Order: sequence, then C-alpha cells, then structure tokens
Amino acid sequence: MRLIPRAADGQGDSCDLRVVDDPHSRLVGDTSTIINLIATGSAHAIASALPNPIVVVDVVLRELETGRVRGREACDRLKELVAGGVLEIVELGDHAAPYFEDLVIGPAAATLDDGEAAPIAYAVSHGDTALIDERKATRICAERYPQLRIACTVDVLVH
Repeated sequence: MRLIPRAADGQGDSCDLRVVDDPHSRLVGDTSTIINLIATGSAHAIASALPNPIVVVDVVLRELETGRVRGREACDRLKELVAGGVLEIVELGDHAAPYFEDLVIGPAAATLDDGEAAPIAYAVSHGDTALIDERKATRICAERYPQLRIACTVDVLVH
C-alpha cells in the first residue's frame, strides 16, 4: 500500500491512502470532493470500486441544489448516484450539530462554509472519514479534531 504523508499544519499533502482501505469507515464527501468525483465522468465505477461506502450530508445536497440556477448539473448527477445505490444521503442530525456550529461560527480564518463543515461534523460525530481537499479544512481538522481520519479526492482516484 502506498502512503502519502499527512501534514498536520495543512500546508503539505494531506492524503492518506490507509483510510480508503477500511471498509468499516464511511467516506463523508464534502461539496468539492463530490463535484470532483462527478466531474470524472466515472463516478459510478469509482465509487463502486471502493471498499468504503460514500455518504453525502443533506447540507451538501442543498448546496449543490443552489448551483442549478447557474446551470450546474452536479446535483442531478448526485441524485442519479443516490438512486443507483452508489452513494447515500445522510442527515446532519443532532449529534453532529455542535461540531457543525463550531466549524461555521467565528472569524473567517477559523471557520468553514457549510459544504465543508457539515461532512466534517458528521464524520467526527460518527467516527467516519471526512473526504475533503481544501488545505484550510485540513488544517482546522488537525487542530480541533486530531483523531479524525481524512481522505481526499486523490485517495479515491488512486485506490
């Protein structure tokens, strides 16, 4: 197995292929990683090849729905993947709400947008793996939730 080192400061490569090898850990995709997966044109095949199920928090679905007015089709592709049983939509829920609030309330340098915060909060509260690409989100996770497993789009594509 190839391992790409994780930089705790969020400045280096944040991918860790080990987390994609654990079939008991769900991958909780943020908005960017779901868009990236869909943009490959092979999302169904890629997600089906993973040992991990991929889940998408309802907050991410709502964020993608706002892109429809600008002609973006990621929401429609996501719904097709859900209908095909490849991905699952999950509710943020009460257990994740305190983590979500921690990630979205405060100064801009210390907070994330809803499409990043919701998957991280869900992953922290359920012991899952957050699927994120942004350095800022990786840095914040390393600082606040060092026990959180993080994977990125590259991990999914390389697997």
